[in-house]
Amino acid sequence: MQFLRRVLLTTIVWGLLIPGILPSHQVQGATLSSYQSFNQNLSKELKKYIKKSGGTITLHYREFSTGDEFKMNSTSAKKAASTIKLPLALYVMELAAEKKINLNEKLTYKRHHYYGGSGVIQKKKFGSKYTIRDLVKKAMIHSDNIAFIMLRERVGKKNFIAYMKRIGGKNAYPKGQNLTSASDLIVYTNRLYNFSTTNALGKELVSYLKKTDYNTTIPKGIKGVSTAHKVGMIPASRIYNDVGIVYDKNPFALAVMTNNLSYTKSQKVIADISSIVYKHHKEKNNVHYFKTKKATPVHLIPVSTTKNIGSLARGQVFKIISVKGEWYEILYGGKKGYVRKNTLTAYTRPPASGFVNRSIKNNGWISAKYYTQVLDKPDPSGKVLMSLYKKTSIYAESISGNYYKTIIGNRVGYVSKDSVQLLYTANVKHFEIVKEDARIYFLRNGIYVHMGELKKGQIFTRTKDAGAFNEVQIGNIKAYVHKSDTNPLFSATIVYPISSNDVTGEVNFNLVQKVYSKPSAIEADIIGSLNYSQKVGFLRVIDGWYEINFLGRKGYIQIENHQ
Repeated sequence: MQFLRRVLLTTIVWGLLIPGILPSHQVQGATLSSYQSFNQNLSKELKKYIKKSGGTITLHYREFSTGDEFKMNSTSAKKAASTIKLPLALYVMELAAEKKINLNEKLTYKRHHYYGGSGVIQKKKFGSKYTIRDLVKKAMIHSDNIAFIMLRERVGKKNFIAYMKRIGGKNAYPKGQNLTSASDLIVYTNRLYNFSTTNALGKELVSYLKKTDYNTTIPKGIKGVSTAHKVGMIPASRIYNDVGIVYDKNPFALAVMTNNLSYTKSQKVIADISSIVYKHHKEKNNVHYFKTKKATPVHLIPVSTTKNIGSLARGQVFKIISVKGEWYEILYGGKKGYVRKNTLTAYTRPPASGFVNRSIKNNGWISAKYYTQVLDKPDPSGKVLMSLYKKTSIYAESISGNYYKTIIGNRVGYVSKDSVQLLYTANVKHFEIVKEDARIYFLRNGIYVHMGELKKGQIFTRTKDAGAFNEVQIGNIKAYVHKSDTNPLFSATIVYPISSNDVTGEVNFNLVQKVYSKPSAIEADIIGSLNYSQKVGFLRVIDGWYEINFLGRKGYIQIENHQ
């Protein structure tokens, strides 16, 4: 009995442990997002490289449009060296943008400003004058130490420290030491990037960073791509840092800080690490699908200030057509729609099924009467794929029951016919009369002349669109019906359609003539009427009736009261 209890207990324990030891089928089969793959693959390759290269490396990567980040000990405080000049230059340019400092103001180079190391001012005479703009330029291009000291004195060291803390820096001269971290450097670079997209002085600062004298690190590892960066080095202390903006089609910031490597090797290591990061950055952005993290607005053009045309539902997957900077382009019911990257999770391979690899056939435009949901099946129980905003128009491909079929992000979606209005386009071939005795007109010298009426509820064919009118055919006459008296039809079955329009003769009516659906005044419906003094071509004569082309249908008029 005790033996059986032990066996049972062992079985229960293993039953509890095994699911935790073995990955589930669901996890094995799950599709990793591009960001998850990026993190896994980049981490693996960097760890292998750093183990081989030696030294102490801290790193922080951030893509601006998505907010994707990768960090390796990035908050560890290290000696900043000349990378501290970047936040100071940014502070000065922001003060200038706020009109709190004049970049043309001249500062005098004095004896107490002198400092050796990098730069060009140290070779000039004391008393030389420089504009603040020129000092910023020298600090960025030549990493001029004296320019940095003069600028910091001008704005005040305490103010500078307060600025770094205010914008998110965690290591702003702690205990008077010139320290920073890879994460702090990314804070400053991210702010510079945003500043440069909205202000000319930000663009100016970036231009200086692109012209720096020191290009053996990030730019060397990412060849052929414009880079705005700031290095900082203390060769005697075996320190070399670099931080910059890489202007790939998906721009990103990268900060790499090295310790305990020789002056020459540290540069090679930073270049190699930059190359590895860039390789995985490109792979991360080779995406074809995305999943929404929350309800996601869709824009008609890739500009966030434009009015939204719809909203993708939370947790739904759609296909990407192309990448437009901070935006993904999708097929949006025959149009192009744009969604911001930072609201989405991107994938290289589809994390769900149900995609169609084609664009929608434009068989008609539908416009939302109000805030309208698009479902994944033609049934009220369907999942919401997205919502159309009022008056948003999209293509409809076909009809399924009481739903229009469309395609959004290469997903088939269905919109209730009751919630949208079909619009008149060239693809609409039929219409229904919605006003009793809707008038028919013909053109005489550019004037619309009343020539008859149509019965409400009747369905007819139009020959083409004519602005505010539907052009139709009556006998051998081009006639017109006002669109406001009709509703367009996506598809229709015409009763007794005309197969030939060969007119065999003309008849001139003396009285208002009723037009019947069949050559019988008893069995047929009246579908319209024509005024007297109206000459109309007829197709043939059948047992006392004229058969005419009446808006694409066979119409019949009794042979009486005519000439």
